[in-house]
Amino acid sequence: MKKLLLLTDNLPFGNGESFLYPEIEFLTQKFSITVVTTDTKSDISSSYIWDFPVYRIQKIPTFWETFQSTLQFFFTKDCLKELGIIFQSKKQVLQRSIQSIKYYAKAQKTAKQIERLEIITEQDLVYSYWHNYKVLGMGLLLKKLHYQSIPIVSRIHGYDLYNERVEKGGRQPFKYTQDEYLSALYFVSEKGLEYYRKTFGFNSDCAYLVSRLGVYGTSGIIPSDKDIGLSLISVSHAIPLKRVELIISALELITEYTVSWVHFGDGESMNSLTQLAEHSLKHKKNISYVFKGHITNQELHTYYETHTIDVFITTSSTEGGCPVSIQEAFSYGVPAIGTDVGGITEMITSGYNGFLLNENPTALEVKTQLDTIYAAKINQEMDSLKTHAFSTWERFFDAEKNFSEFAKILYALCLDKGSSNDYNRTYSQDDLISVIVPIYNAEKTLDRCITSIIGQTYQNLQIILINDGSVDESIAICRRYAEDDVRIKVINSSNQGVSKARNQGMDSAEGAYWGFVDSDDWIEPTFIETMYSAIQENEGCCLSSLGIVSESWKEYLDSLCKGDSYRILSNTEGLDEITAKFGLRGYLCNKLFLPTHLRLNPDINVCEDLEFIVRYLYHHQSNKIVVANTCLYHYEIIRPDTIYSDRYSFRRNFTAFQAYEKIIEQLPDSARYLRDRIYSHTTELAYNMLVTWYSLPKSERTETKAIESKIPEVNVKFHETYENTMKQSSAMVRVNYFLLKVSPSLLIPYLHLKFRIKKLIGRTRK
Repeated sequence: MKKLLLLTDNLPFGNGESFLYPEIEFLTQKFSITVVTTDTKSDISSSYIWDFPVYRIQKIPTFWETFQSTLQFFFTKDCLKELGIIFQSKKQVLQRSIQSIKYYAKAQKTAKQIERLEIITEQDLVYSYWHNYKVLGMGLLLKKLHYQSIPIVSRIHGYDLYNERVEKGGRQPFKYTQDEYLSALYFVSEKGLEYYRKTFGFNSDCAYLVSRLGVYGTSGIIPSDKDIGLSLISVSHAIPLKRVELIISALELITEYTVSWVHFGDGESMNSLTQLAEHSLKHKKNISYVFKGHITNQELHTYYETHTIDVFITTSSTEGGCPVSIQEAFSYGVPAIGTDVGGITEMITSGYNGFLLNENPTALEVKTQLDTIYAAKINQEMDSLKTHAFSTWERFFDAEKNFSEFAKILYALCLDKGSSNDYNRTYSQDDLISVIVPIYNAEKTLDRCITSIIGQTYQNLQIILINDGSVDESIAICRRYAEDDVRIKVINSSNQGVSKARNQGMDSAEGAYWGFVDSDDWIEPTFIETMYSAIQENEGCCLSSLGIVSESWKEYLDSLCKGDSYRILSNTEGLDEITAKFGLRGYLCNKLFLPTHLRLNPDINVCEDLEFIVRYLYHHQSNKIVVANTCLYHYEIIRPDTIYSDRYSFRRNFTAFQAYEKIIEQLPDSARYLRDRIYSHTTELAYNMLVTWYSLPKSERTETKAIESKIPEVNVKFHETYENTMKQSSAMVRVNYFLLKVSPSLLIPYLHLKFRIKKLIGRTRK
């Protein structure tokens, strides 16, 4: 078992993190857990059933510790970066600076206390349940101890995500900066991830992913009682953010039918809510209400199982993710009414499993949706809402599925550390291998692709087909195969590009190894078996690869298929061949990978696989690559004749510059020859794009304004890398580059002349 250090605010004490307990059940199947918590006062929770080592540390630094941290703050790179961001915003500079100093002091205190525990060096993974100062503290500690090979991951929810949740300063400190220490940050909703991207930005050192929470299965859909009016339930803290008073005001407006309302949850607003309800509802004979206060999660489930409930309601002003309270309601088939905030937007579809309110609804708007639910009940449409609510839980919020997958992801992250011990384990011949296939409008080639995967001699496969918003018959073809083969999983999503589609596939992959096949390609029957055998028979390898056959070009894309059955390359040799013009190549599709937390950059459309593989190999620097000297992958390449006939290709090729820049950023100064090679690729790409552009008649150039606007940037790329490239280019290429640098008006006629001379020589020989 791997060792995991879990950082919490409460667990296993008090009631603050009760929703973490279901997740721990699955983490214990993969990890030996040690808990460090900042709860130093609460009693042990009755829900805590394990026997982990638990350490309680102080949260608030002393005056002297704060003073020391303040002095260090102004001489620390991370803190100076934080100050720069604050001053650049020009908002509440003093308040936010003080807030960041306090945050840094907490981080330092956390680091010092955990260092004194002498437990960190034995851990395989650090997992912070909240994206707060503990993340920064652990990053600082591992950096100090030179144990940065230990991955740090964090979840992020609501109070640790949204700026409006911060009372003083209105800003979450150190967000972008502390992400440099993270391997991955896991959001509980898509809305939260998008907010983070727009507000703080993504750090290239960290993977940003969605991993939803979940609740356990229940006794099933609870029926409605047709003989009573409307049975209503709400579950939340009694605090201003939850706006429970809106429910009271809406109930006051109802006169046409009876309502029975029960609220679970306590908090600072409880007294004022009780007084408001007594004033507004006590005189109404058609409204009954009860404030149950705080209860355990088990007591809440008992209530669901022993009562008939028509609808769940929340009028919260903010949510970090997909509220567990709605998940629980859905698990009993109870439809929900909720505000259009946070992850609630992803949960409720109006008319399907409930009804969505505006972000800031009035009492009348809340009352109107309650009227709609009541109308559905008397018109016998409630069963449909309940069925869809339950199916939403099954698809998206099943704890067993979500937490099991999350535990696997974290375990794969430990294997990614690069320790040789991680790869010396013995695999059985029954290892599951995940094959990921991104699909977009591939109806003409998809049958050939899928049948070649199904027909592999290695049969223990998970075949993941991701339909990326195809408008042809691709999804129908996928579903037809899935009906006949239980190994096939179909993911249907809106069009978002091949990188995001592959990332979706990786998020769903369960195999001990991952492979990729493009939907317009096909593979020989021994493709998987050959790569699997190669990596099994050669200990300590993190990547298996083989050659590719090009179908549209009458050439092999590499000349590796010679000599012995296998070649073993060091990590450095592998990087050399992958970045070379001929060799292993930077394709995903001819390789077999270990599971990884890394994902493709969705903003890059060309060379996104090369950029990913370079990152992957740098995460496995102590491991080797095995190459099977055979060509078993058939690769379809369609080359557009001109930039004009395929303007989209020009825009896609432009993103290759981003890929090259990312690769150069990751290469150490010692890898000068690799840097020069990438510069050479950049120059060649810019040269080809410019030649194609300047070869067009001027009349056609004016019709492609979107492309024309990019030409100055391509020129800049060419001139930036020109000097690095000239030394390693042939004499003929150097002439071409020189003429383009001087003036395109010299190069284009020269190329036309060369073409005519070649043509004339060819005719003479015939």
